[in-house]
Amino acid sequence: MKKVLQPAQSEDAVFYCDFSGELLHDNLIPCEITISFSYPSKRDGETLTLHLIDKEADTLMEFINSSLTKESKAEYIKKGGGVLDV
Repeated sequence: MKKVLQPAQSEDAVFYCDFSGELLHDNLIPCEITISFSYPSKRDGETLTLHLIDKEADTLMEFINSSLTKESKAEYIKKGGGVLDV
């Protein structure tokens, strides 16, 4: 989550992990995950962007990894999907 501290031409901001609330030091974002919803989703046109530390990203990736079908997982791995290695 980005919190603008001082709105101006030159933006002064800090970033926090959206799951734990932990301050991301030096404004370095270890993981930014964006989900875009399209038609015919009930969330059509919406975008969700999360800033996470590796620990929370690993938890999310474990859920995704366990939810994928064998065929989908094989296709991602075939395309070089090392991101599925948690």
